[in-house]
Formats: sequence, structure tokens, C-alpha cells
Amino acid sequence: MQTQLRTSETIRRDLASELTELRGASEKVHEMEENVAYLSNEVNEKEIEVQGLQEDMMDIKGMYRSQLEQLLEEKLEWEAAKTARSEVTENIIANDTSGENEENDVLLNCEKINEEVSTPSSI
Repeated sequence: MQTQLRTSETIRRDLASELTELRGASEKVHEMEENVAYLSNEVNEKEIEVQGLQEDMMDIKGMYRSQLEQLLEEKLEWEAAKTARSEVTENIIANDTSGENEENDVLLNCEKINEEVSTPSSI
């Protein structure tokens, strides 16, 4: 009977120890589940943030393209105006071979000044 009592007492201690370990493990599982939920929420928030940033980048690319197109149009207009001024200057020179027409000389000087002032340095 003593042996049986000792054996039962040993089993009881082992079971109590195992129960304590399992309760600790259960608490850890609960903490880990909470961490998983928190991290899943963080991942979702970051995905939303990344999506917003990608949309912003697409908007910026669109604005950049529009600005480039506008600058190219302005350059083409400037080139067309320059060509037109050159043609006017050539016509004035062709029509005034004597150099006596003071009005044409003024126009030629104005044309030279316009070319110097309106030449875009960045294009």
C-alpha cells in the first residue's frame, strides 16, 4: 500500500507539473495569436499605404509626361516663330537692297534683339 501511495503521489506531482507547463503554453499561444492579429493588421495598413504611394507615383508620372509634352509644344512654337522671324528678315533684306530704308533697318535691329532675348537657354 505504501508503494502504491508513493507511486500515486509521484504521478500526481508529475501531472501537476505538466498542468502548470500546459497552462503556461496556453498563455503563450494566446499571446502569439494576439501578435499574429496585430501583425496582420500592420501588414494590411502597409499594403494600403503602398497602394496609395503607387497611385501617387502614377499621378506624378502623368504630370511629368504632361509637362514634357507642354515643353515640347512650346519648343515647337518657339521654333516656328523663329523660322517666321527669319523669313520676315530675309524678305526685308531682299526688298531693301539699297540699305536706305530706315524702317527696315530698325526692324532688322529689333529682330536681332528679339533673337538674343528670346533664345531659351535650357532648350
